[in-house]
Amino acid sequence: MVGISEVKTLAARRQALVAESEAYRQTLKLELQNIRLSTEGLRRKLSLVNAVKPLLLLLPFAGSLLGWRGKGSVKKPRGWRRMAGGALAGWRLYQKLSPFLRRVADFRQRTLHKHNFQ
Repeated sequence: MVGISEVKTLAARRQALVAESEAYRQTLKLELQNIRLSTEGLRRKLSLVNAVKPLLLLLPFAGSLLGWRGKGSVKKPRGWRRMAGGALAGWRLYQKLSPFLRRVADFRQRTLHKHNFQ
């Protein structure tokens, strides 16, 4: 009798472990789906940044052509000085932003190739 009750206890424990394992398996599937959705959202945001990047680099130049001035400027440059100032501001902005955007693009490519998310 001791042997039969022990077998029943082990069988019940086994069934509980199988049910728990199945619950964890389903949870893992849901978490992987959440990760895929999150990476898709991140991919969309990064593609938007890549699409807007050329416009961001042209804003200082366009602003100088349109005559927009900063808060502290007193004298408005004219002619070639105005264009040169806008070009210099655009170049400085490009130099500051390009390393960051390059790192973001490299990280994106590495993670996409590493995980094969498509």
